[in-house]
Amino acid sequence: MKHFSLSLCIADLMILLYTNTNQEHDFLANKYEDYIVTDSQEKTAVVSIACGFEHREKEIPSFVFKESVIERFGLFSEFFRKILMGVLNTHDGALLHASSIVYKNQGFIFIGHEGAGKTTIRKLLNNYVSLGDDTAIIRIRGEKTYLYGSPLYQRTKRSYPNKRVLICGIFSLKQAKYALINDLDLNQQVKALSSNVFLSGLKEFNNENRKLSLTLFTLGQQQLVHNLSFAKTSPVSKVLKIFAQKPWQKKSIKNLLVQASTVFVQELQDHVVWSKGVADRDFLTQCLIINEHSWIFEFGSQRILKVIADKIIGNQEEAYHHSLVFKKIKQFKEIKVLPTIVVVRKENNFVIIDGNHRALAWYLHNKNNLTGEILVLVGDLKNNFKENSKIFAYL
Repeated sequence: MKHFSLSLCIADLMILLYTNTNQEHDFLANKYEDYIVTDSQEKTAVVSIACGFEHREKEIPSFVFKESVIERFGLFSEFFRKILMGVLNTHDGALLHASSIVYKNQGFIFIGHEGAGKTTIRKLLNNYVSLGDDTAIIRIRGEKTYLYGSPLYQRTKRSYPNKRVLICGIFSLKQAKYALINDLDLNQQVKALSSNVFLSGLKEFNNENRKLSLTLFTLGQQQLVHNLSFAKTSPVSKVLKIFAQKPWQKKSIKNLLVQASTVFVQELQDHVVWSKGVADRDFLTQCLIINEHSWIFEFGSQRILKVIADKIIGNQEEAYHHSLVFKKIKQFKEIKVLPTIVVVRKENNFVIIDGNHRALAWYLHNKNNLTGEILVLVGDLKNNFKENSKIFAYL
């Protein structure tokens, strides 16, 4: 009996499809047109799927779809999706529950639980090419990790382009009143990924769990996963563009701490876990000025940056902090460089321990603009930090 075959290349992996009829062959060829490879493109198949009849390959996992692919394409898509999970998980890859975009030939992937904001992010970034609205195919190749186009029919009911781009970042989403991208440690990265991957559970894929765990650990070592807090009105694209700039990515936390060598930073170093970040102007509205005598003398007990900024504009006196803020504003008008501030997270706020004048000046300088992105070094207090510590009084 004559059969028809179709070779698909997904994430640089070859999958063989067999059909009973030419009609089914053409139907699948139309559905997966962008992923078809010819015999001249030599690749070794990693799995086969026979549609409507029994067919098994000797050397690779083989599956049979017993229904009509034309009449039951929705069911076939789910069947195909599960097999692809197993293929990826056993070949240095993964299928993430995520949305993705491409910017300047770099991949940006957004993960998170239901309601975290994947749909919202997609709407905020709808001007960019997408390689998947509900799932993202990733695979490690050598020392690099790539995002691939997905042939899986998702919420948009369409297959995405067969494209491969280097991953710039994977972002774990969290809704907030501001936009902030900041780094995660290795354990946090692996945990975020583990909550957003799929397992096939198919017996044909040996050691699927172990191989996937190794892949996720490698992704964490590559420091690809970051936190992205954002609001529905956040200028997410601007924050992502700054994050993607190589000069900022290459800056080490150690050098940033040396540059911010205030007594507060020095005394807190052993009690804080630091991460680099990029934030929008709204982030500054969540910041508190350091609880220090000279600030109290000039502004009383008020510490909210936004309120103090309004006071400075409303009363342009020659006081010490007023003068320094206006001096910084003048510098920002002359030099187009994003400032860096150092903050420590305290409950729902961030206390500025280095760069209070820069933060106030930047907030005021961008008051009437749609810009105001700022570089931040975020400190999270360790569990061993005691609230009765002398330095805690400044937070």
